[in-house]
Amino acid sequence: DSPMGERRQRDVNVSRVNSSIVPYLKLEDRFFSAVVLEAIDDVTYEDGVLTLAGALRPLDGQHRLLALKIAGDAVAGDEIAALIVPSMSVQAAQQMFSDLNRNAKPTSRALNVAFESRNPSSVLAHALANVDPFAGRVNDKSTTLKGEWLTSLSVLESVATIFISESRVAKVITEEMIPDVVMSVYSSIPAFRDLEKIGVSTWKSVYGLATSLMQEAIARVAVRAMRQKGEAWEEYLLPRLAAVDFGVAAWQGAAFEGQLVKAGRAPRDLSVSVLSTLCGLELATEELATMQARLRAVMATMPKPIEILTPEIPAPANASVTITEAIPA
Repeated sequence: DSPMGERRQRDVNVSRVNSSIVPYLKLEDRFFSAVVLEAIDDVTYEDGVLTLAGALRPLDGQHRLLALKIAGDAVAGDEIAALIVPSMSVQAAQQMFSDLNRNAKPTSRALNVAFESRNPSSVLAHALANVDPFAGRVNDKSTTLKGEWLTSLSVLESVATIFISESRVAKVITEEMIPDVVMSVYSSIPAFRDLEKIGVSTWKSVYGLATSLMQEAIARVAVRAMRQKGEAWEEYLLPRLAAVDFGVAAWQGAAFEGQLVKAGRAPRDLSVSVLSTLCGLELATEELATMQARLRAVMATMPKPIEILTPEIPAPANASVTITEAIPA
């Protein structure tokens, strides 16, 4: 590595080149924006002819250039635009690199999902966004869920990713089935079915189902049911989901603080563990212990014990526990 005062730009991240850029170059509709090259020696331009007296070195675009080199025959014949600038001092080169990159604004995840047409999760998110009850109520510009929004395109992509991973591992469902599977899971929950009757505003204030935490938790529990119950997962899980209370009040301390979703990974994992337990699904020993420890901590901060309405249909013993009963004495 060169000392900071001698570097003209950042170090090359070879791992990123191999994992992200080279695979992109194998797509038929690949497209590269212009790279910026510095002419080490003199440059002349006369009668439409550019003459370089020496070599060129990249000022911006070195990862793309390395990817082209690694891709080899896959990009033979491709053309890429280049902006060539005269030789300059190290300080000037560093400033140009900073000017080109420092103020570049990365696109938001919401916009990436909205415009993406290759990624399977994004494609499925678009499909889910056009199915009731979400049709016309999906925010495709941000994750804000004000007004009539029930979810965001980003959350639907996360849900799709969860189901896609399962379709590839357990092979209980195919990717083509996922939109129908997701809507079957959601429609088994009475609160979703009663949405129009209740009204969006009241529905969102009473239930936690409009949150990414709960939508992803439901998806993760459905995937767990597929792994544990195989082809019978739907018959097993849906009646149990229908009997769970998804009200914000029922999940206070575990998933919500007032009307606000608890931040961080721990509340998301805890919600999955609790919902799995309520639906009679097995937890690994470590996950069960973690759930119990976190619930003890939740209880210590609450004015009264948390209760979640539980299934009233025949199920394995642990399907009928409440949060408080899940904690050993």
